Parts: sequence; C-alpha cells; structure tokens
Amino acid sequence: MWRFNYISSFLICLLFLIGSSSFAQRNLAKGNRLFDMGQYERAIPFFEKEVNNSEPLIKIEAITKIADCYRLLGNFELAEKTIKMLLVKVGEKRRCIIMV
Repeated sequence: MWRFNYISSFLICLLFLIGSSSFAQRNLAKGNRLFDMGQYERAIPFFEKEVNNSEPLIKIEAITKIADCYRLLGNFELAEKTIKMLLVKVGEKRRCIIMV
C-alpha cells in the first residue's frame, strides 16, 4: 500500500511539472508569435508571465524579448531598465552579451 501511494504521488508531481512547463512554453510561444508579427505591445504581457514562472533559461529569453519589444517600440528607457534587470537575474559571475 505504501509503495502504491509513493508511486501515485510521484506520478502526480511529475504530471504537474510537465503540465506547468508546457503551459509556460505556450506563453513564450504566443509572445514569440506576436513579436514576429511586429505586435510588440501585445507580446510583452506573455513574456512578463515567464519572468516569474519559468526556469532560468526561459526567464532570460523572456526578459531579453521584453527589452527588444521596448527598444523596437522606441521606449529606450524601459529597454535599458529591462536589460539591467536581466543582468541582475543572470548574476555578476556570468558574462552575458546582449546585442542591442
């Protein structure tokens, strides 16, 4: 009985992690589609969802895309602020090249 509960608990946790990861990827994919269509203002909220809910590489991609959106919209102050936030998230120990 204990073994069954352990296995079922493990499977439920695994399904939750897979489901939340694919949900996060849907937000990123939707934001990328809008970005590719030039709808930068509409793409930003989808990327912002990823900043708080994702694994580190997706988080970095989302923050970079937000900065690109602001830059392409001509809001250079917010683009700069977002890039600074990215550098804080990445950390001082890592080097990051951002093409602006």
